[in-house]
Amino acid sequence: MWPQLVADKLNASCVNTARIAGGNQTIFRRTIVALQDLIDKNINPKEITILAQFSYWERHELIHSDFQFCGADFPYVSSKFIDRIDPLITNSKIIANIIKKWLVSVDNSYLYLVNLQYALMLHLWVEKIGAQMYSTFTELPIGLNTPEWATVGDNNIGLSDFDLAHKNVTKKNFELHTIADLDCYQPNLVNFVFDTHTSVLVEMLMKYNVLNFDGTSNWIDFCTDNNFSYKKRMWEQGDEKFRSLDKIKKLVTGERVGNGHWGEDAHQAAAESIYKQIKEKE
Repeated sequence: MWPQLVADKLNASCVNTARIAGGNQTIFRRTIVALQDLIDKNINPKEITILAQFSYWERHELIHSDFQFCGADFPYVSSKFIDRIDPLITNSKIIANIIKKWLVSVDNSYLYLVNLQYALMLHLWVEKIGAQMYSTFTELPIGLNTPEWATVGDNNIGLSDFDLAHKNVTKKNFELHTIADLDCYQPNLVNFVFDTHTSVLVEMLMKYNVLNFDGTSNWIDFCTDNNFSYKKRMWEQGDEKFRSLDKIKKLVTGERVGNGHWGEDAHQAAAESIYKQIKEKE
C-alpha cells in the first residue's frame, strides 16, 4: 500500500492502523491508540510522521457492549454499509439490525459533521504532541438535502454577541439576504460546507498539510481517472459462505466494486506523488 511505499522512500518504519470499512472516527481512535503505544515505548513524537487517508464521509462508528465479535476493536463497529462489514458481524442479524435502525435516524449532514470533527481533532492532537501529519481524502461528499434558507439573526429582536459573530463568519462563505427582517443565507454543499459551522471546520482543516494524488483531490478519482489495475480481494472472488460473486455490484467497466482496492500500479503512483509533496514541504 502507498503508505508503506512512502515509508520506504523516507527510510522509516510503517505502522498501518487501517481498518476495513472504518470511518474517520475509527481512524482517529486507532491512530490515538497507536500513538500512545509509540510514546510509551519512549519514541520521540517529533520522529513520528502520520499519513491519514480520511475515509468515506457517510461512514460512522457505533459502540455497543453486546458486540461480541469485534476482535481487537471491541466494542466498536464501523460502516454505514452493512453488507461490507466483516462477515462474522454481518451474519449476526441482531448486530446488523441495531446498526441499520440507528442509521435510518441519522441524516448524512450529521455524519459529515462528525467526520469533519474527528479529522480536525486528529490534526489538533498530533500537533499538540509535536508529531507531523499529512492527510489525503478517499472521496468528495455527495449532495445533501438542505433547506432553502437558514437564519443567522433576527433584526427585530436584536443580535447577541454570538449572533453577530455567526453573521460575520457566515458572510465569508455565503451571500446574506434579508427576508422579513431575518438575516438569511442559502445552504449549499461546497467542499463539505453546508452551514457556517462546517465552513469553519473545513477552513481549519485545510490549514494543515493536505496532500493530493498527483493533482487529483481524492483517491477514488485518482484511480479511476488513470485507469489503474484493480485488485480483487478473497471475498470478491466469490466466497459463497459469506457473499456470492453475483451479489457484488459491478462498475460500468464490468469490474466488481471493491472499496477502492486498486492494484500496485495505483499505489506506486500515489507514493511517488505523496513523497514528492512531503519533501517539498520539509
